[in-house]
Parts: sequence; C-alpha cells; structure tokens
Amino acid sequence: MLIKTKDITIKELLTKKEYEIPSFQRNYSWESIHTQEFLHDIIKYLKPDYTTKTVKTERYFLGTMVFVGGIDNESATQSVIDGQQRLTTITIILSVISKMFNDLKMDALSDATYNFIVFKDDFGKEKKVLKTESSFPYFTELVQMKTTTKTPITEEEETIEKTYKYYSDVLSEEKIYKEIKKVINDSRIEEIPYEEWLLKIRGQILDSIVISINTNEEDQANAIFEILNGKGKKLSSVDLIKNKIFEEIGNTLNDEAKEKWQTINKTLTSKNKKEKMDTFFRHYWAMKYKKVGEKALYDDFQQRVIRARKKPVSPSELLDDLVKQSLIYTEIMNPNLSDWKNKIEYNFLIQSMKSFEDVFKVVSARIALLALINARRNELIDQKKFKEAILFLEDFYMIFFSFLSSRASKIEKPISDFSIALSKSSNKADGHKVIQEKLIDKLSDLIEEGDMLTVKQQFTSLIYKKGTHSTNLLPKLILRKINCYYRNSIDYTNDSSVEHIMNEDDSNDLSLNIGNLILLEQTLNTEAGSKDFVDKLDSYKKSKYDEVLEFVSKHSKWDELDIPQRANDMYELFIKEIIHPKLRF
Repeated sequence: MLIKTKDITIKELLTKKEYEIPSFQRNYSWESIHTQEFLHDIIKYLKPDYTTKTVKTERYFLGTMVFVGGIDNESATQSVIDGQQRLTTITIILSVISKMFNDLKMDALSDATYNFIVFKDDFGKEKKVLKTESSFPYFTELVQMKTTTKTPITEEEETIEKTYKYYSDVLSEEKIYKEIKKVINDSRIEEIPYEEWLLKIRGQILDSIVISINTNEEDQANAIFEILNGKGKKLSSVDLIKNKIFEEIGNTLNDEAKEKWQTINKTLTSKNKKEKMDTFFRHYWAMKYKKVGEKALYDDFQQRVIRARKKPVSPSELLDDLVKQSLIYTEIMNPNLSDWKNKIEYNFLIQSMKSFEDVFKVVSARIALLALINARRNELIDQKKFKEAILFLEDFYMIFFSFLSSRASKIEKPISDFSIALSKSSNKADGHKVIQEKLIDKLSDLIEEGDMLTVKQQFTSLIYKKGTHSTNLLPKLILRKINCYYRNSIDYTNDSSVEHIMNEDDSNDLSLNIGNLILLEQTLNTEAGSKDFVDKLDSYKKSKYDEVLEFVSKHSKWDELDIPQRANDMYELFIKEIIHPKLRF
C-alpha cells in the first residue's frame, strides 16, 4: 500500500481542492457538545493584545485526516476516509463567518472566506470544496450557497441546520464576547473590536495543522475507515456495521448497497415521528438475533454475519431485510389503519401502538411489536392469538411502567428472548406456544402480588385536567377501556370526551381525580357544561353508554366524599375484569 503523509494547514487543505464523502461514511452527526468543544478549542489558542487592539493566533493541532487519492495528482478529487465530521464542521463555520463579513459590508473578507467553500478552477468554473450526497441538496444550498429555503427532512439535515444556527448565534456581535469569556477569563476582551475577533477565529481555523495521510488504493478505504476513529464523536457500532456491509457487498454499477441504506434512513424519517438508524438497528437485532449493548453489537454482527462458517444471512440479505423491517418499524411509530388496508379488525392494534408510543413511551415495545407483526403477516400466528398478545403487552406495559415505574432495562432481555423465539417459529403451533410461554407467562412473573398495592395507590391518584397535558393520557386510556368493557368491544368510540362530574377546580385536587371522571359523548359533555350535578343528570340520562346510565341509577347526588370511593371501585373493576387474566391479583 502506497502511503504519503505530511503536515498541512487547513488553509492549504481547502485551497482549490475537491473532497468527496464516500458512500460508506456515516452521516454528519456532531452534536452540540462537539460543535461547542471545537469552537472553544479554537478560541483557547487566541491571545488578545490590548495595546494594539488585535488578537494573535497560535498553531493548533487538529488531528489526523485520511484521504484516498492525491498522491500522484494533488488537484484530483480526494475521498475523505477519516475527518469528514471535522471538515463538514469547518465548512459550516467558515460559511457562517463569510456571511457575517458580508453583513458587515466587508466584501473582500467575505469573498476570501467563501473561496475555502466554493472556488473557481482555471477555467472559471465554480467547484465545491466538499461534496456530499447524503445531505444533497440541503447542505449545498444552506452552507455552500447560503440561499436555502428548504426545511430539513432527514436527521442529518436537521443536525446540519442545528450546527449552522449554533455558530450563527454564538458568533454574532451580540453573543460572541459572552462565548469568548467562557474560554478566556479576561474582562477586557470587549476592548477589541468584534471584526478582529471574527477575523482571528477564522485565522485560527485556517492556520490549524492536520497530518494528512493519503493512499492511492481505493479498495483499502473501507478497512482503513474501520480501524480509524478520529477526533470528535466516536464511530458507533452501526457506523462500523454499515461500513462492513458495504465492504462485503462491494461496488456495484448502481451503488445498490448505498441506495438501500439511504432508503432505510429516509423511511425512518419519512413520517411525523422519526427515529435514528442506531436505535432501529439495535431493536431489529434484539428482535432477530440477540439483545446486546452498544459496544458488543458490532462484534456480534461480525460473528453472525461475517465470520460465521454457516452464515444465517448474507450481508446482502441482511440489508434487504433491514429495508423491509424499517417500513414496519415506521408503521409502529406512526400507527395508521391505512397501513392495514383500513381493515377494522386491526383497530385494536392501532389503538395499542398509540398507547405504547404516546402513553407509556417505552421504546422496547417496538421489538416485540416488530416480531408479532412479522409473525402475523407471515401467518405464523392467527388473528386471535395476535390480538391476545398485543392487548396483553399493552396491559403489562401499563402496570409495569405507568404504575410501577419500573426500569426499562428489566424488560429488554425477556422482550428480546420472546421476539427471537417468535422469529424462529416455523408454524402456528410453535408461534402460539412462544407467545404463551415466553411473553404472557414470562412477563406476568415480573409482577408480584405485593406490587398491586403500589398499582392501586397510583391508579386512584390519577388526575385529568382540561387542556393538553401528558398526565391526561393514562386516565383517558383507562376510561376508554372501561367504556369498551361495558360495550363488550375492544374498539374505542370516536365521539367521547372526558367529563368532570363535579366541576373541575384547580384549587381542589379531588375534582381532578379519576374518581370524578366519566367518559361521555362529546355533544352531551358540551350540553352539561359547568352546570350543577343535579342539572347535569338530565344530560347524563341521554347517554348511550351503559356505564353512564349505571352511574346515574346509583347517584342522585354527588360530593367530594363520593370521589375516593368511586376511584377504588373503578380500580377493582379494572383489575378484576378488564386487564388480562394473567395480570390479575
């Protein structure tokens, strides 16, 4: 392997040269801590001279960067193997500084700075110093052209926008002195003009030194990438897995592997609720192979896919399955009956998935849901067992997390073990057995009879306040389930709303308590309004809900003393009749 190394400044590195981010590189992912640390490292080496009202710079070592190409012809486009995050950040901050010089009417400095972002070749044609496909055209328009009106769509684009806005904010004339004082403990820094600080921050960046390592052997790029972990945010296991998949599949005419990986990313960010590739991949792996931590994920992937003598799946097959599973995973995060061809027999599933995402907010449920949906679509379980499993899981998560506030780590391994076993089922008999033994029986054992005192205390303390409050979601879910019980149905009604029997009063906690709540048709709720209880009864009597009519038959009057008793009665009904029999004590 031919390798060439040399010390070079960022100014030399970015002067009339082109760099491209190869397809196997991870997306731009620097977080706030990294962008702030980078700026503070730059500021740390600035030395103010109050006599001359100037700032002096010092050489700063920015680490090692590795490129493919540039050995025989330095003007040729080079591929960035290590250093992408830093080069992207540097391009963003120089773009911000160029714009600021332009706003200050310092056109020459603005243009000179812009030359490190976009330059003209010997024929007068504009060339971008840094070329990236994963965030094109957003990165080009925001950073390299400074004219974007686009809204970021992908996670990478949102990160780019966040970094751009951060530097635009902290380097503004209103904020820059405050930021510098975080690094340079000197009360006199405001004696030096804003333009000088801005100029020397630019100078400090351009004068920074990197060790440039160039190789001309492109087929070694992936191997180099795998072992290098540069300054800044470390490579995740999923970054390494992505690289290894691309290496194993190799280059194809249509860059098939790259296109599929981008398809997965786009799928995961295509709807209202988005998710990171890392989270999706870990959940996928826990559903299909093994629940492992971040550090062990890459090693487990290597053993199962790359090094295994009898490979259970090839890298290409794995990538195809990831594309398929990302679609289901996104459906789980964004429940919609249209994904199930608007078949009303799947209303219960949409309702439950919304509970997992919005009420319980414990993402490990996605692992089990992914396995269950796959099993149902592959006809490894029937509709009856599928429904039982989903509704049991919802009941369990409600008790285990919403009422007992258990740690998510307690559930991840049994959920993974169940999902893996279900994924390996070969027929309905096997699938049904796995659901009973590894899901229902196993999880039920995690809740003990002694836990139910805590469950009762939490249940009878639930409150509901008019307006949008996260605390409203659980009591409303319970009221819906009670309504379903009386209607002998599992589908929620569409015309209901939560009614405070005794009028809501923020100064009286009892008026907000679940014992003072009942589900009522929206029109009747509006009609009842803030009337006295006796007057409300006329509206309640018009209800088609059996629990409302039962309530009316038992209560001709209502006061605070009735609320705790009704809360207890609701709890007893809920625990003894409504939740899954395996969870009843």
